[in-house]
Amino acid sequence: MTLRSILAPIVFAQIQGQICVLPVIDRVPYTQNLTKMDFIWSIIGVNMILDWNLTYYDTTTCATWTELVATKPKKPYVTGMRMQFDENGEYIIKMDSIVTTGDWVFNANATNKYFQKEKWDPIPKEKQDTQETLKKAADAYADMFSDRSRGGATTCRSANSTMANTCVLGIPTASNVTRLVDKQYIIDEEYGTVQVMMNFAGLPDSHMFRLEVGKMCIL
Repeated sequence: MTLRSILAPIVFAQIQGQICVLPVIDRVPYTQNLTKMDFIWSIIGVNMILDWNLTYYDTTTCATWTELVATKPKKPYVTGMRMQFDENGEYIIKMDSIVTTGDWVFNANATNKYFQKEKWDPIPKEKQDTQETLKKAADAYADMFSDRSRGGATTCRSANSTMANTCVLGIPTASNVTRLVDKQYIIDEEYGTVQVMMNFAGLPDSHMFRLEVGKMCIL
C-alpha cells in the first residue's frame, strides 16, 4: 500500500462525514487550529460537498497535506489536513488541521476559483527541485514575514508607530523569527510543492508554495 492509494478513503470520509473509515491508530493525536481535541469530534465528522480537493505527498517523511474547499452557502469551508503515517504508510499516527469557516476576508468561492485556475501538474523529473531547495524557499518567505501586514492588523513596528496598515519600508527583515514556530513541512518534489504549517504568534497558519526550476510561481 502506498500513500497515494490510501488517501482515497480520506476524501471519501470527508464527503460522507464518516471518520470510521480512516486508517488511524487508537487514540490518534489530533489538533484543530492548534487546539488538541478528540479525533471523533474533528472536522472530518462534518460531511461536505467538495468543490476542490488536492493532496501532496512527502514520501521522505511519510506525511501528506490535503486541501479541501466546500462552497455550500450555509456552511462553506476551506480546510487543510496534515497527516503523519507510520513508516509503512498504512496507518495515520498523527493529524493536524486548519479549518476556516468565517475568518477575515474568508471567501470559499474565491478560493475555489483561484485554485481551479492554478497549474498543479507534475513537474518533469529532470526539472524537479530537491527537497532542500524547496524547504529553503519556504523558510526564506516565512522569515521575511516575521513582520507583516494581515487583515486589519499588522506586526510591523514601523506601521504600528504610524497607525498605518502597511510596512512602510517594504518587505521587512527577519527581526523576530521566534514568532514563527513549530513549523511542519510537506515537501512533494514531483509537484514542486512545499507546504508549511506553523504557529504564528499563537495563531494557526499555513502557506503553500510551488517552485518550477528554482522559481516560485504559486503562493
